[in-house]
This record gives sequence, structure tokens and C-alpha cells, in this order.
Amino acid sequence: MLFRDDADLALIAGAAGDVFSFDEQFEHAPGGRIFVTGYNDSGFGVQVGYEGVNDWNATRAFTNGTTSHTFDYESRLNSIEFNFLPIIPYSWKLFGGVRYVELSEDFIDSTIANKPLLNPANPPAAPTVVNDTIISDLLENRLIGFQIGGLRDNWQLSDRISIETFFNGGVYCNKFRRDDITTNVATTFFGDDTSTPDVNESAQVVSSSQNGSRINTAQIAFLGEAGITGVLHINSSVALRSGYQVMALDGVGEGLAASLTPG
Repeated sequence: MLFRDDADLALIAGAAGDVFSFDEQFEHAPGGRIFVTGYNDSGFGVQVGYEGVNDWNATRAFTNGTTSHTFDYESRLNSIEFNFLPIIPYSWKLFGGVRYVELSEDFIDSTIANKPLLNPANPPAAPTVVNDTIISDLLENRLIGFQIGGLRDNWQLSDRISIETFFNGGVYCNKFRRDDITTNVATTFFGDDTSTPDVNESAQVVSSSQNGSRINTAQIAFLGEAGITGVLHINSSVALRSGYQVMALDGVGEGLAASLTPG
């Protein structure tokens, strides 16, 4: 379970006439951390690892009585790494390898109008058109680069309790992509005519249009990570583990910042 720093939702302002409704910050998100390590007779081992979290979500909402204005911020993190470890008779082991990290940041600004209720009448009410607008800032941070680090597999405190710890850091090329997409949705509502009881004319007709732009660039990014785990050995084959880890990234695009900086 990982959580990320709160988004500065106070930077988000609604349109004229909007009244603040509620905030929901990033919460803990479930993920996985899976590593497989094998050693050979050549004096080194190979470690393959996956780490990922889906999804973190934050929301800010406004309303003005006729429309709801909602900002949804969603973030996902997935990472694959390939490391080499030496076989050495020391508690601490240094390692190095390559890593690919994908941090997706989606920021959706939705302005949704209240839908009308056209009661059956004779003659029926005139068709009513309602317009909704959805502005999407979709960011992909794709980091690939080299990392170095260290780990200690077994720091024995007693017969049953030990500690495992690791740290790593690396410099990456962030192949950054940003898509800005505006979707306009027009819904036309038709009312029922009571003079034709055998026919129900009430209907909704939806039409939409979309336009967008894409930006690709590359920049230097940094990722650092560290963790510590306590191990309770039940027997020679079974152990329980519980730990804490932190991750810091710099040089990546964030969804909220993108929404405040058009283009």
C-alpha cells in the first residue's frame, strides 16, 4: 500500500459563479513489489523486479446550481528493473542495472450541465439542448536509465527476528508525452406528446466533437528509493515480513501542473 504527497488542490479554481463542493485527496493505493533473484557459478547474480501501483485519485468539485464542475486527478506508477549483484562474503551488497518507470498523470476537467426533465404534454415541450465539456490533460512520463544501490539481505537481531534493507538511485531520460484533448458533448432532449398515447416521442440524441494536441519531449529525471523490512521467522521455511519504503521522483510532469500551464 503506497500513498503519494497530497495534490495542492487549492490551486484549482472553479468558473465564475461556482461554489466549492468538496475535496478528496490522494489515498493509499494497492500495488505490488515482486523480485526474483538467481545466482550462477560466475560470481554474480541477476535480479528482475516489478513494482507498481494503480491508482491514486484526487478530486475537487464545484457547483452553481445548473452545472457541476469536477476536477479528477488520477495517477499510476509501474516499474521494471534488471539488476546485477556480485557474490561476495559481506553483509552489504552493491548492485547496478537498468530500469524502466512509467508514471501516468491524467487530469480531467469536466463541466456537466443538469439534465432537464420534459414532462409529457400536448403540444410537447420544445427540444432542449444541453452542452457538456470535458478537458483532458493526459501525461506519460516514460523513464529509462541506469541505477545503482545497495541491499542487506539479513541483519540478524535474534534467532527469529531480522531486518532487510535496500536503497537505490538513478538518472533517467524521461521521454515525456502530453496529450491535451477537449471533448464537447451536445445532448438534445425531446419530450413526449400526449396526443399520441401509442407513441413515446421522448428521446435523447447525443452528438460529440473532439480536438486535441500532442507534445513530445525529453528531459533528465531522477529517482531515488529506500526501504526497510522487519522479518519474523516462523520456521526454516516460513517468515512474516512487514516494512516501509519511500520513493522520490524529480524531473517528471504532473497532471495538476499541466492543467495550470496550457500547452
